[in-house]
Amino acid sequence: MKLSIFPLLLVLTSPLTLAYSIKIYDGSFTMQGKEVESDFFVSFNESVTENLTFGVPEDSNTIRAMVNDRQIDANNSGRFLELSLNNAHNLSISYHSGFYVDKGDFLFDFVAPLDVKNLSFKVALPANSRLERGMQDGGGSIYPKPDSATTDGQRLFFAWKRENVLQGEEIAIYAQIEKPFNYAWMALLAVPVVIVPLVWVLGRRKKPGIEQHLKEDEQIILNVLRNREGKRIEQGTLRVITGFPKASLSRLLTELEARKVIYKEKKGKKNLVWLK
Repeated sequence: MKLSIFPLLLVLTSPLTLAYSIKIYDGSFTMQGKEVESDFFVSFNESVTENLTFGVPEDSNTIRAMVNDRQIDANNSGRFLELSLNNAHNLSISYHSGFYVDKGDFLFDFVAPLDVKNLSFKVALPANSRLERGMQDGGGSIYPKPDSATTDGQRLFFAWKRENVLQGEEIAIYAQIEKPFNYAWMALLAVPVVIVPLVWVLGRRKKPGIEQHLKEDEQIILNVLRNREGKRIEQGTLRVITGFPKASLSRLLTELEARKVIYKEKKGKKNLVWLK
């Protein structure tokens, strides 16, 4: 898991350092293997003439910038595109990157750089792929619930729309994609296939499960942890997946840790959350 990328999402996910308002901000993501084709379209309420900084992931490639539907040069400093705008009414940026893919899942975190009148995001999953648990079961495998879900027979398409988004508001999008089944594990599972359920049943008889006493938000956290490799997750990643505000997530984790459902481990500047 790319633990180091998630705290940077607030910086790298297309911030616009402008003193102008935005009429339309549209982001479109098409997953292609280990990369995502990202396209952003920004329309301003008034013409803009100044230098603009547009954040991009460090591994961005095939970068293209257009102003007023004409291609322009973009100075790529590794994490930012430096653009010079002259009487610009709209801006388009496109690039390919693996930044938004974590073990086959999609993660994107957006913070409104200014007030945005109409904000929209679209995500196209890889061809012939499916969500891990659909959209309804236990909180589902896509956060937040999309405003629309369609398909062309090969790809699944999801869309979110927001109006009158205020500067600083955050929107996190997460899609957990079904992984191919590894048949090599079948031989290893042959022996414990009967023993494990028996142990689980006996364990349930010895002590009542704590899950029946969990609140809905706490249950969502547990569902996420169960589906992560190693039953652990970085706290910043968990915030992106669940969409919980930072303060609320911290409070929920403190309560779960006090009840010995999870435990936290400090690793550098990050907190790892483990399921007990």
